[in-house]
Amino acid sequence: MAKPSSTATSNGRTNGSESPHGTTMSISSTVLEKIEVKRSATAPRLSDADRRVLDRVTVVVGCWQLALTAVTTVAAFSVWPLVAQLEGRATVGVHWFGPDFRVTALSGALILGVIGGVAGSLVHTITIFSSRVGRDTLEASFLWWYLLRPFAAALLALLFVAAVQSGLVAVGGKPESLVLAFVAGGLAGLFTDAVLQKLRGFLGATSTQMTASSQDVPLAAPPHEQGTTPTAA
Repeated sequence: MAKPSSTATSNGRTNGSESPHGTTMSISSTVLEKIEVKRSATAPRLSDADRRVLDRVTVVVGCWQLALTAVTTVAAFSVWPLVAQLEGRATVGVHWFGPDFRVTALSGALILGVIGGVAGSLVHTITIFSSRVGRDTLEASFLWWYLLRPFAAALLALLFVAAVQSGLVAVGGKPESLVLAFVAGGLAGLFTDAVLQKLRGFLGATSTQMTASSQDVPLAAPPHEQGTTPTAA
């Protein structure tokens, strides 16, 4: 009996050529190894106790963002038609849970601005949260940042929409436009961190990279200059 012209070897080669299955498995294992090395380099090593804490924080933040997204969406679709009724009218009566009250055009725009601010903040925080969880770089110490940022965005949106409505800030479109109020609030919520970072020096805020007690207030004079009167050059 004639011997076969090709012999299979244990390393996946036949007739001097590499098997396609062996090549695919080799490439897949190499890619997985690179991913694991990159992930281990970026993700901090946690103890079992810290990992359990981080898992709880992940669940809390995820549930909080899902619940707030649902509430914000329902509020937007509920308030918008109500405020739209103000066209040609001074006030509109609101009959929700609790005492009844009346909404004016200005208060309706402010409410829409606040809802837009929370919506814009959620776009930002959900994107960061999902990316951090996927890359395993989420830190448990940032729990309160995720919980409180929508409220900071809502307050900033309230101030921004009030400035637009009063004419202090000029933007395109009619100031009384409902779409403008919602979009202005949404932009304020989306760029809350950028706006506050720009205003940090004017507000006299200290850097969050170090403890507040170890820093001088930016607007305060250095200790060696306090109590002195500047002289003309």
